[in-house]
Amino acid sequence: MTDRRRGVALTPMETRLDLIRCIGELADELGYEVCALPEGLGFDSTLVLAEVALRTRRIKVVSGILSVWGRTPATLAMSAATLHQISGGRYVLGLGASTGALVKGFHGIPYANPAAKLRDVTRMFARCSRASGLASTASRGRGRLGQPPVPDLPIWLAALARSKGSWRRRRSCRTGVISSSSRSRARAWAIWLGETGHGGHVHG
Repeated sequence: MTDRRRGVALTPMETRLDLIRCIGELADELGYEVCALPEGLGFDSTLVLAEVALRTRRIKVVSGILSVWGRTPATLAMSAATLHQISGGRYVLGLGASTGALVKGFHGIPYANPAAKLRDVTRMFARCSRASGLASTASRGRGRLGQPPVPDLPIWLAALARSKGSWRRRRSCRTGVISSSSRSRARAWAIWLGETGHGGHVHG
């Protein structure tokens, strides 16, 4: 029987900062393995995760998820490397393609080819995080992080579909997948791939 793993995830509508802090601290004390914060129209979740990381000792802090439309790959790499240092190596980056309503309505940019966008941003992020430089098609310049690189930082991708091909592409990409249950949108799980070698689940 596969061991069940426990985690806690909040909704993007939760904006009570004191409650978020308390949930993170309590989850850490109770032995939960993951505290995941999403990002929508409210808080900058990377800043809130930094605060949760400073108030906890062992729980993983997860961006669950950050939209690939709202930040450049280089900005994502800077944020992830910073949170990696602040958390003492407990940070997990969650990336997703968001929704057309949020991307067009909030960011004001076209929502086209979301799967390709997720793939391309993930690849560029990984290149930048390895300190191999991020090529700029506009200026042909190359940028490097101004802090220690984190080449092995875990990335969990938000699944866009439940098809076998979709799962296979995401499994081959990085270390985890975040999905929503078709039975209940309130329940979410992350499938641990590279870190565990088997399908452990974290339930929200």
